[in-house]
Amino acid sequence: MSPTGFDFRYPRQASGTDPRPPGGYLEASGAAKEIIRYLEERQATQLLHGRLRYFAHEVTETHAVVHVALEFSLEAGRQVLLPAKRYEVRQEAADRTVHSTVQAFGTALEAIYGELLADLRTVTR
Repeated sequence: MSPTGFDFRYPRQASGTDPRPPGGYLEASGAAKEIIRYLEERQATQLLHGRLRYFAHEVTETHAVVHVALEFSLEAGRQVLLPAKRYEVRQEAADRTVHSTVQAFGTALEAIYGELLADLRTVTR
């Protein structure tokens, strides 16, 4: 393990888009020494595995709520540094508009990434 952080890699999506988070959050926080965005020939020192568990928008007559659940684990070789942990947030939107719903999703994801970064800092320092 690098004393200054960990390498993070994830595969390029089939659509060719660059799936930024949580890589962008890891870069911005300084939690990772190096971010490897795509599977390359060189070996990462740690691997952060992520899985989408739930991503939904629930609307009632009076309000809208988004519900996001992601699962992450961190490995270094054969050692599990962070066992699979589910991060889950329900965030109420300001109103029922698409704009407010998108903002609520952003807020929920920021909360999840903040909690993930806090957990990563405890195992990578």
